[in-house]
Amino acid sequence: PIFFAILIASAYLNTPLLVFASVCVFMTIAMSLIHILSQARARLQQRVRELNSLSVLGQAVANSLELPEVLEAVYQQTRQLMDAAYFYIALYNDGDSQLVFPLAYENNIRTRYESRAFGPGLTEHVIATRRPLLLPNNVRAMVEQLGIQSSGPMAQSWLGVPIVFGDQVLGAIGVQNLEQADRYTAAHRDILIAIAAQAAAA
Repeated sequence: PIFFAILIASAYLNTPLLVFASVCVFMTIAMSLIHILSQARARLQQRVRELNSLSVLGQAVANSLELPEVLEAVYQQTRQLMDAAYFYIALYNDGDSQLVFPLAYENNIRTRYESRAFGPGLTEHVIATRRPLLLPNNVRAMVEQLGIQSSGPMAQSWLGVPIVFGDQVLGAIGVQNLEQADRYTAAHRDILIAIAAQAAAA
């Protein structure tokens, strides 16, 4: 910045005003174009990472139909693309209205969640509606508005998608951040839907 400040000050003192203004306009346009191209490149790189992760997950599913291995592959690819420090997969048994949690991580550490009866929680809402639920911020207010009863610590940012195969809902995938809001976006929701689709097929 100091170098450019000296250069521009010198140009201002030694260049006709019209020429100087033209140079400034040109630099402004050039910097705007560079910024736009940089954003486009970042989006392209993110898309490449997403497609690569989906490809890796597809290969893992094709190579093994063992449930623990498939679910672990789902977690590993999810954490490559979004904040998955708090992550879980819930499977729903319609016969006895039970939720089981074959895979869960808290603060990136494998943990165990107890099975529970189907109730009015966030996960159950996603399963019952068969629709993704993105709560980037104001989670408490949104939970109260939806009439959902959340157990455990209230997240600051939450995202859940259903695992659906055909007309059968198999469960849900959830990620959350307990400390920071705005950790998940519509782009994260869409990629998690694609991951859930591959998990459902497996």
